[in-house]
Amino acid sequence: MLTILAIQFIAAPFAIIFTKIADRIGTKRALFISIAGWVVLCFAALAFAPLELESHEKHDILYEWNESEERYTVHVSWSIHELAQKVDYVGEEFDEQAWAKQWSYLLPTSENQMLDTLEWAWGETEDEPNKVLLDGVVNDDISSFIASVDDTRFSTSVDGGELDGTASVGVDHPTNLGDGSLDFIPIWARSNIWEPLGLSVFLQFMILGCLMGTLLGGSQGLARSIFGQIVPKTRSTEFFGFFGFFNKVAAFMGPTIYFFMSVVYDSRVGIFSISLLLLIGAVLLYRVDIEAGRADARAEDERLRKKLPESSLDSMHNQ
Repeated sequence: MLTILAIQFIAAPFAIIFTKIADRIGTKRALFISIAGWVVLCFAALAFAPLELESHEKHDILYEWNESEERYTVHVSWSIHELAQKVDYVGEEFDEQAWAKQWSYLLPTSENQMLDTLEWAWGETEDEPNKVLLDGVVNDDISSFIASVDDTRFSTSVDGGELDGTASVGVDHPTNLGDGSLDFIPIWARSNIWEPLGLSVFLQFMILGCLMGTLLGGSQGLARSIFGQIVPKTRSTEFFGFFGFFNKVAAFMGPTIYFFMSVVYDSRVGIFSISLLLLIGAVLLYRVDIEAGRADARAEDERLRKKLPESSLDSMHNQ
């Protein structure tokens, strides 16, 4: 919500700025700059990457040594994803409930009576988590559990005791990159940009959203401006009807292509497919002859003015 609000505040003044740019270098060049910016930002979106978990508190399942009891306690982070609330798994899908039930004596869970599943027992508040004291649990059991986390979407860490510093990040955890076709991009960006700057994925999203806001108003306004210049005034209603129709087609095609590519591959490939659409649009825009379009529009207006009576033309202008 905050990002959307920021985008709107940024989009309005930059729409005016792009109008000034168009007055200086021409509408077509200004729109081309805007589209090129969108392509760059699409590639920037491929670089989104959560920072690696460097501290104990950043992990999901936390084991901590209790000095007075000389035993480990376990609790879960307030930001951990809920356990999958289903019992039917298909094919090679990881059975998260079976995993949780197997290790339930090492996890802070409660039973969902309605679904017959386990769910996390977080505690009352983030500052007062539900810390479960592990009675009769040996370190080998905790070590075995930590090894099992490799196959999950969670992470775990141990603080204190003999297992101090032991940690594991699951293969499907958001910070675990490398399986996707384009994961080399966020891996490089995380190592060379995000981690040195200490930018979390939320801040990455905010920065990219604000940069998109600088292009949003300008690209929409300039596209309408060019279209208005190359359509006959006497048929503007008809042509802008086509313009609105193709806007709706684009609003359908973009999400559909993204959804299909994300399902077949992953979300980064989906974003990459959108950037290819923008590149195609930039190539098509480059081939548009604005002056020829204006001349054709004027010729069409003259042709219609000769055919239609003045009263009909007045009614067409008033539509």
